[in-house]
Amino acid sequence: MTTLSAPRSTLHAPRPRWRELGLLLFPALLALGSFALLTMVLQERTPTLADLRPALVLSGGLLVASLALAWQAPTADPYLLPTVGCLQALGLVMTYRLAPGLAGRQLNWLLLGLAAFVAAILLMPRDLRWLQRYPYVWGALGLGLLAVTLIAGRADGGAGPSASSVSLGPLSFQPPELVRILLVVFLAGFLERWREQLMTPSYRIAWGALSLPQPQAIGGMLIMWGLSMAFFILQRDLGPALLFYGVFLVMLYVATGRARYVIVGLLLFIASTFLVVQLFSYVRTRFDILLDPWSVADAAGFQIVQGLIAVASGGLVGEGLGYGYANYIPAVHTDYIFNAIAEEWGLLGAFAVLALFAVFAARGYHIAMTARDEFGQLLAVGLTSVVVLQTLIIIGGNLKLIPLTGVTLSFVSYGGSSLLTSYMLLALLLKIPARGAGGGA
Repeated sequence: MTTLSAPRSTLHAPRPRWRELGLLLFPALLALGSFALLTMVLQERTPTLADLRPALVLSGGLLVASLALAWQAPTADPYLLPTVGCLQALGLVMTYRLAPGLAGRQLNWLLLGLAAFVAAILLMPRDLRWLQRYPYVWGALGLGLLAVTLIAGRADGGAGPSASSVSLGPLSFQPPELVRILLVVFLAGFLERWREQLMTPSYRIAWGALSLPQPQAIGGMLIMWGLSMAFFILQRDLGPALLFYGVFLVMLYVATGRARYVIVGLLLFIASTFLVVQLFSYVRTRFDILLDPWSVADAAGFQIVQGLIAVASGGLVGEGLGYGYANYIPAVHTDYIFNAIAEEWGLLGAFAVLALFAVFAARGYHIAMTARDEFGQLLAVGLTSVVVLQTLIIIGGNLKLIPLTGVTLSFVSYGGSSLLTSYMLLALLLKIPARGAGGGA
């Protein structure tokens, strides 16, 4: 009996990815032009090489990342890295604009994220099926990180039920950011293993009107998922729970093709949301503020109101980089950076951000469609859906469509943990092998 083993990663002669290198000019020019403009507007002087240093660091880092792909993944999608580069350029510029005191730290996290990306591309085995063999290990590790967050986590104001950061000496890290990747790997491995059983219900209830899969096929997944949801409810941050639940439903539908699973899941989520609103005053207050923030505009609704004013002030083309007043929004560099972009870059800039995430989604799902095995398909769908749903959740909160939750805008918002894990997610996505040798660069 042969066993599957992960092949060792070896370096190959680089195959230039000219299309990707050409597209990387866009984030480089966006960053250079924006930092030059920001210097002229805020400091009223001609920009120097030091002023352009963040843009040069970003451009150099993206170039190194492209070279790593040329060595180890020459047939990887050539559009994802330039797309992420444009989002990263915009996010870095807005961080320097809105939180200059944190800009240096964000640049360091960017370098660490790019270094992690390059290391993953060069050292990770080409065959990712080694991840498939240990789904419960990844699930247990994710739950362990959530437990550490609850026990040792701290929020901005100290320890408490909403704490999400764990301190490691002078550094702090948010374990839920890494959990989103671990959960996707767990679900991809689990769903691939039990796919046939999930697609072939064995039990019927309610006089045959409802069919259910074998208990052993769905039991482990429901237990793991229920524990994850319980951790996040105890943490009083439903944003990650909403994100993971949405990713779970997407992957379940892709694995089985059974729409009834998604319908039942949505009904359960709606019912549980109603119950949570009734039981927890913290959540009920969030919904009350969402429905009428203007009645408490000088208190709990201040952030929402200021965010809406910023979007309205931007108009079609925006106030101009450096001319907005988004700093009046609390936590604008993390929670409301999309509103700041809408104010200074206008509706066109906001739509450009949405378009970039749409390109990310299209290319990510294209990787899933061309993956050579079922595990790769599910993994690509899950990783892409994490970014897509996270974008919808945070922008929906910024525009007062849903309560604001504790997630960030990937590659754009300030946050070291989010940036690091987003680049790890991108590396995994680009390493998923495709059928044949297509998808050229």
